Amino acid sequence: MQQYVGVPLYDEQKYILFIIASLAIAFPKFWIPLLLCSIAGAICYPYLEEIANYEKLLMYSLTFPLCLFVILGNIKTNGKSFTGLLTAFLLLPLFYNSTGQKYLDILAFIVIDNTAMMGMGMNIITNIVFIFVTIGIVIINTGLVNIIIQYILRYIKSPARVAILSSAVFGSISGSAVANVMSTGQITIPLMIKCGYPKRLAAAYESVASTGGQLLPPIMGAAAFLMAELLQISYWDVVYYATLPAIIFY
Repeated sequence: MQQYVGVPLYDEQKYILFIIASLAIAFPKFWIPLLLCSIAGAICYPYLEEIANYEKLLMYSLTFPLCLFVILGNIKTNGKSFTGLLTAFLLLPLFYNSTGQKYLDILAFIVIDNTAMMGMGMNIITNIVFIFVTIGIVIINTGLVNIIIQYILRYIKSPARVAILSSAVFGSISGSAVANVMSTGQITIPLMIKCGYPKRLAAAYESVASTGGQLLPPIMGAAAFLMAELLQISYWDVVYYATLPAIIFY
């Protein structure tokens, strides 16, 4: 691609576009300025390391807002607990700094370096996770999962088994325990309560079954993609070895 466009291209440019596009989804009112920022950031990325040593103010003005938006986006998507933990680690160098560098320099490193936020994690998300999640969303929105769940509801009389099987089906497509509970749980939890199950037991069946959906191939939780990258093996090898434990779990 680089030989056709005539400018240096880096994976980090793709990561910047992906991160800010995700922020535009989290903050839809600001999608136009975020879109412009993503384009500018992707174009200017090759020069960021060059200016890091002598244009400190410019570097800080680019990295600090991005870091702040990521934290705010985490509040909207992952909740305050996870964001609080993330923020605590980001603020740790203020109180315990063994490198001897300024805190803002460390923050800039965390944001733009290819061993930090623009590193392996983003590589996994953009090249593997995004593709599988997109496929899962397409399958869910075509109604295929709902058809399978309605079939389960029709032929299986035990509401607990309905919860388990429907969560397994949805989990194998979404790879997300939270999305699983929020979708199938709206059907199965009221159904179990209506059939006489205690509320806490109905919630327990659904939450455990939905959590197990992350173990069930083909689309597993994000940790499976990270595992494949860290072990330097194919994702399909992880799928192969996860199949039997997932079946035993259910």
